Amino acid sequence: MSCYAKPGMIITGSDNHTCTAGAFNALTVGIDRTESAGILKRGQTWFKVPESMKIVLSEKLPGRVYAKDISLWIIGMIGSAGANYMSIEFHGEGVKYLSISEKMTLTNLASEMGAKNAVFPADKVLEEFLGEKAEKAVWADEDAVYDKTKDFQLFVSPASKEICLQMIEEDLTQKLMKAGANILAVSCGPCLGTGQGIPSDDYKVISTANRNFKGRMDNREAEIYLASPACVAYPWITGEITDPREIKTEDQFPYRKK
Repeated sequence: MSCYAKPGMIITGSDNHTCTAGAFNALTVGIDRTESAGILKRGQTWFKVPESMKIVLSEKLPGRVYAKDISLWIIGMIGSAGANYMSIEFHGEGVKYLSISEKMTLTNLASEMGAKNAVFPADKVLEEFLGEKAEKAVWADEDAVYDKTKDFQLFVSPASKEICLQMIEEDLTQKLMKAGANILAVSCGPCLGTGQGIPSDDYKVISTANRNFKGRMDNREAEIYLASPACVAYPWITGEITDPREIKTEDQFPYRKK
């Protein structure tokens, strides 16, 4: 497949995992064998234009985490029918760190979540692999509208100026930002539903705030769960609400009597 797929191509194949070639910035769709025979005879076919799902890979994969882990995690999150007849686009800073083989792993398993196709942008990694410029590459417009967008977000809002300064002094701000967190202004904005951090429709929020009712964070279509700081922090690592008692750490709480 890597011998024939080029950026901007439309490729069909009588296999569900034809979508693998989306790693080469091509529209690649699996069709059944009867339809494949029809294309050989008629030289044409048709597709319904699919809705798009944007999956943002915001960071380089940490050690011992592989593309297959990401694929299975996404499928586990949205289900085997979570992307039915959709076009999946992979975006984000993390994309440039993926090899062609890793991209092929991610696009290969798109069919296992019901997707019609999956595609990566034509970047330097692809051009180096092909040995040529991707002059016919195609990609989404900057103002493209997506039916669904998937990435986890971590918002940190210091409760006071003193705590904000303490975070800086203890180097926590830099560590959190490198881990992908968004540091908000000193305020109670997200909890109250003002300023930054207001969730979109159908978002699921796990928060350390002190109050929870429908519409509390200024969106009645979002689901909000309240939890301890540990219960909020660990989902950022695991991708799901996790019981912190099951995780062995060296966390220390100096205010707690031993």
